[in-house]
Amino acid sequence: MKVVKPEPPSSDSRRGAGTRSTRSAGVLVSALLFSSVALVVVVSVGALSVSHIGRARTEAAFSAAVYQAETGVNYELDWIAQAPSDPSRAHQAYPASGQPSAYSNIVNGTGFTVAVMSVDGGNWPVGSPLRIRSSGRSKGVVRTIEVLADPVQFGYVGTQGILDFAVFALGKATLSGGSTATGNVGTNSQLQINSANNVAGKIVFAGVSPTVSGTNVVHENQAKTLKTVDQMVTEKFGGWSNLRTGNDNARLKQFNSSGGGYPLSSAVSAGKNSSTWILNDLSNLTKDMNPADKPISQGGTRYCTPSTGLYNSSVLIFPPGDYYFKQIDLSNGAFLIDNAAGVVNIWIEGTLSDKITCPVIMTSTDPRTFRIYYGKAKTLAFSASQERMYGVVYAVNATGQGAVTMSGGNILTGAAFGQNVTVSGGSRVVFPTGGVGGADGNAASYVTKRSWREVGTNGPSVFPDGTSY
Repeated sequence: MKVVKPEPPSSDSRRGAGTRSTRSAGVLVSALLFSSVALVVVVSVGALSVSHIGRARTEAAFSAAVYQAETGVNYELDWIAQAPSDPSRAHQAYPASGQPSAYSNIVNGTGFTVAVMSVDGGNWPVGSPLRIRSSGRSKGVVRTIEVLADPVQFGYVGTQGILDFAVFALGKATLSGGSTATGNVGTNSQLQINSANNVAGKIVFAGVSPTVSGTNVVHENQAKTLKTVDQMVTEKFGGWSNLRTGNDNARLKQFNSSGGGYPLSSAVSAGKNSSTWILNDLSNLTKDMNPADKPISQGGTRYCTPSTGLYNSSVLIFPPGDYYFKQIDLSNGAFLIDNAAGVVNIWIEGTLSDKITCPVIMTSTDPRTFRIYYGKAKTLAFSASQERMYGVVYAVNATGQGAVTMSGGNILTGAAFGQNVTVSGGSRVVFPTGGVGGADGNAASYVTKRSWREVGTNGPSVFPDGTSY
């Protein structure tokens, strides 16, 4: 039997098989390389996406931190506006005794810490411009901003900036008989004056066309609104009914004649109570017989003005507080307003007209510390016996009928507001350089109008070039 041996594969067939193996390996390497590249691309894209997400989150946290800081500024402005003359109201960066320190409102790491200081640093004195520093927090990011805020003293922010009024009438403002106003005068309706020169300040026509001309005449398209006395009483006391029973009338005092000298420190009760709502006769009070209280023209040196004093008058003394009356109709006696010791507010409501023709002497010339709030649809009249008063007379009510009249040479350093305000007989209203403040916190506010900047936590610039704006 013949055995056939298989022939060995030819070199050509061996080359074919090797080529196929090589090609398969090349495809595998290419696939692996492509997969590797794709994996690198995917990982890179993923890393880039994660980076962008992280960057977006960080930027969002930085933006949110500034937003929280701005919220802190707005919070503090609103907080102060409720009682801007209260020295224990604002949250102080450098608190004095009895004052609150910085306020924080942070929940789950998000919120703000805010405090105020004087413009130059240090404790902020009420009624002056202030610096607010607020730090916002969000997801571990802290950013701090500072703004400067200026008081709006019974004024408004218009196209002319902040205007503080010596006289403002929602209805008619009148300056007659040689009377003048040093400061801005405004009206929503009418102005009667002899000349624009009667006003050493701006004359503002709000919502009406000017009826006088001059370089100091300003026309605003929008009528101005003012809080009514009713609104103020509701905000501060919860309503007139609470003020009627919760007033400070029982704190009214009179001089003590024993011991001589009639010092204010030894004054005694005037015998009034929270239900003493009518003042029309002061003759039963102790007379001030201290010669030092004669008019300055007669040698007086204490409680007096050039032509008026407390001497030989039955004196009703007003310590700091909130006093309530339904009518004041006085031609006898005298008032001594002890506003050097603190803020004195007089609130008046009812249906009868009022007049004060008795002397009103004040222990301080600071107009931020005295207010008469007239909530009637009547007229509150002053005469020359008040020769020099310091403060604000405010007669704005919902009926639109509240009026203030000054006659016979009155000098009011401060401001007068009402539906109608009449200054006649050579009387003057002088808006003080330092403003009139907001003695009870209801008629003044603070506005940020300059110098927003971001600062470091401790105050220095946050930018490498040394700027912080």
